[in-house]
Amino acid sequence: MWEAKQPTRVVARSARESHGLKSGRECCYREVAESCSKTFSSRQGIKLDGRVVLITGAAGTGKSTLVKSVLERARPFRRLDYGQLLLEHKAGEAGIQMTYDELRRESGAVISAAEVFAVDEWVIAQLPAWRAESNIIIDSHPVTKESFGFRITPYSLDQVSRIAFDAIVVLVGEPAMLAKRISADPQGRPSVSTFQAAFQVQLQAAVAAIYAITCARPCFAIDTTELNAEQVVETVLDLLKSLRSLGYHLIA
Repeated sequence: MWEAKQPTRVVARSARESHGLKSGRECCYREVAESCSKTFSSRQGIKLDGRVVLITGAAGTGKSTLVKSVLERARPFRRLDYGQLLLEHKAGEAGIQMTYDELRRESGAVISAAEVFAVDEWVIAQLPAWRAESNIIIDSHPVTKESFGFRITPYSLDQVSRIAFDAIVVLVGEPAMLAKRISADPQGRPSVSTFQAAFQVQLQAAVAAIYAITCARPCFAIDTTELNAEQVVETVLDLLKSLRSLGYHLIA
């Protein structure tokens, strides 16, 4: 099974050599876009071709599990984990080291909208080169739970146009179930009420729909309430394969 690697720092020289970066500021980012270059067999023979897929969803919907499963089934791939990118940005720019759980728990109190924008711009600048090498999964959720309610730090319409997503997948679920999942296994995520879980699902889906409209690409909202992890990934891969009939050729 594919397992997420432990966070490591990449020195500036390595970052420049890997991505042609000229700015020392840019070089503080870790290469968290993990290229799945190892050879493995897929019983479905699935392969994507230089595309950008956004996988998003409210806390507890199974986004991280889905991303890992797609990486097991499809290749070659780069995964952009926005949480890890923000951690690396914070460490490189401010010298502040945080854990993933701390980032989830504190969120807007420790990461400003300007910092999110800086990471967005860095990612967009790398996409043309990355597209030439592999496919890309952007693992991100712009809606975060805060002490006052929720914060939304989305891509701008200009940024979405420059990214040009090929497909967008947003996971949704029954609010009471999501609240229970977070309570049982918080992993740094703040607890939410059923109302808050429902509102977060709606906000996340609305942002995803705006992205899809801007790119004129499909958005798939998948209800994970009654599905297990295997069924979710099978559903996603089948939907991406179906895009061939629309001329997008996401999966060969």
